[in-house]
Amino acid sequence: MIINRASEDGKRLYDIVLSRQDFDDVCSGCPDGGFIIGRHADVYFHIFDGIGFSDAWRPMDDGYFLNVGVKAPVPEPNATRQEWDRLSQEFYDSLEKAINDSGKIPIEDEMVISGETKKINLGYVVMRVEPTQK
Repeated sequence: MIINRASEDGKRLYDIVLSRQDFDDVCSGCPDGGFIIGRHADVYFHIFDGIGFSDAWRPMDDGYFLNVGVKAPVPEPNATRQEWDRLSQEFYDSLEKAINDSGKIPIEDEMVISGETKKINLGYVVMRVEPTQK
């Protein structure tokens, strides 16, 4: 995972490029602990395999987290190996598209101000999967 930081309109903007290995780990349910992790300076980015895509990065003790996921196609009970392979590729392609098309995802936290909970914007993250080698 490659993470670069910039500034846009006075806010932090992180650019995250998931390696093919990172993306494969997410597609397989993150078998080594349930998430993948990247770091920029002292900020960690935890990406969890989920059933949907979070609308914002949320704070953790050492950084931020996001759930990524898309609806997985379910093969028929009598599906052939080719059908399983086709549906697996469909899921893989859908998740990659969702990540690449996610745009600027806000980093948000909540604060209680005068007894009212307010969301505050801490910056943005743009995320994509590295292109396949041809």
